[in-house]
Amino acid sequence: TSLTPTGSPTFSSSDKIEGSHSLDLNGTSQHASAGDILDPGTGSFSVSCWFKRDALTTNSEHIIAKGNRASGDEGWGIYLSGSG
Repeated sequence: TSLTPTGSPTFSSSDKIEGSHSLDLNGTSQHASAGDILDPGTGSFSVSCWFKRDALTTNSEHIIAKGNRASGDEGWGIYLSGSG
């Protein structure tokens, strides 16, 4: 599976956990999509990710997600909430 970047994100060699680089997103107009993957069906599953956040706004911000809440699609996600 490969990532498709949107909004010209950059790669950082200083902020990484494994490998040689990490994806650096600006938090507003950049994201990366891996397409229609990670369908767990009806069984149990786990999702994990590593991220570094420079600042937190009062908006909810998705870190990783599958589905589309705006259209009512079922799915899952890990997100930050700036409102507590």
